[in-house]
Amino acid sequence: IERSTGKVQMTLVWNAPPYKDGGESEGKDALDKFTKHLVSQADSIQLHSLWVHFNAQWKHADNIFDFGSKDVSENLWKHVYGPKHITESLSFPECPTPETVDLCFPPNVFRQANLDAFAGIISSIRKYIHSYNEQRSGKILPACVELYGGVGTIGLNLCDLFSTFVSSDENPHNKACFESACASLSAETRGKCSYIPKNATDVISEAKILAKDCEVIIVDPPRKGIDPFVTNSFIDATQRTDGPKLLIYVSCGFDAFMRDCDALVNSGKWKLDKAEGHLLFPGADAIETLAFFRTTS
Repeated sequence: IERSTGKVQMTLVWNAPPYKDGGESEGKDALDKFTKHLVSQADSIQLHSLWVHFNAQWKHADNIFDFGSKDVSENLWKHVYGPKHITESLSFPECPTPETVDLCFPPNVFRQANLDAFAGIISSIRKYIHSYNEQRSGKILPACVELYGGVGTIGLNLCDLFSTFVSSDENPHNKACFESACASLSAETRGKCSYIPKNATDVISEAKILAKDCEVIIVDPPRKGIDPFVTNSFIDATQRTDGPKLLIYVSCGFDAFMRDCDALVNSGKWKLDKAEGHLLFPGADAIETLAFFRTTS
């Protein structure tokens, strides 16, 4: 649902491989008939947009979406009607941003289910970084790298607090969303934002992102937590005088967070400065953890 309009972004999961343009089959004819019927009812059903996702996985597979390989995933998604993405913006009354970020969410990227509650996490990060920047001796704002960044939901709402901002994620559909969101910002802000479409390990090992000016790191990994190579890289990078000084960790899996926290703190290179719990789903026992780590030297 797009919150500003109340309209529905609908995705049909069709259990068949993608149909070839111009080809004919019973399944393709049925799909065309069904989608045309839905589009004809767009106003009455408050339809924002319509997509088809082709999922031809093994019959016993239990994934709703077939993410496929990077080479074929684009063909598994067909945009049928309406805008290609819903647009969402977040507000932070206690620590407002100078510009509104128009985040873009097609159905093939991750979107937080409770954006209003998630905005509370970003607001806490904004307030912490404001205080952090006031304590720094340098006049130039710190440089930031974001891993597991999705479409930039967190980082783009913080980029006014950094001199440069690099986000990254392995989902190949994220980069276009990030760039579309950047297009809504001023030229000055756009000029300091960039995106690397790679997983966290590859960003570090191939793009050498931690070997560059990188004072602040933001991570929002999946439930399994940070990859071991990434954790070790955070520890090793602190040995450089120009290495990272602040690590911001947003976690949806507490057991994995505790494992990663122990590894960082037990290394003697990082210390836990502050941690918060955020309830994104009232009535559930799922707590999102926000933690701030500082280097020990």
